[in-house]
Amino acid sequence: MKFVTAEKSLMVHGKLKDFLIQMPKNGFGQIHKSYIISLSKVVYVEGNMVKVGTHKIPVSLNFKEQLLKKLG
Repeated sequence: MKFVTAEKSLMVHGKLKDFLIQMPKNGFGQIHKSYIISLSKVVYVEGNMVKVGTHKIPVSLNFKEQLLKKLG
């Protein structure tokens, strides 16, 4: 797995769902089978993409409704 922050990137071994369980539910959300994002860093959601900081990341249809609810 690769964690990306504003300051650095970090490679670790593990499963995405194991890390998701340990993260605060209100602060983070899964948007794709391969991506978890910090909800406070979302700039916008457009179609099937979400902009987080300077990165555009795909949002799967399975997670889009949940993401929109969390963002309010």
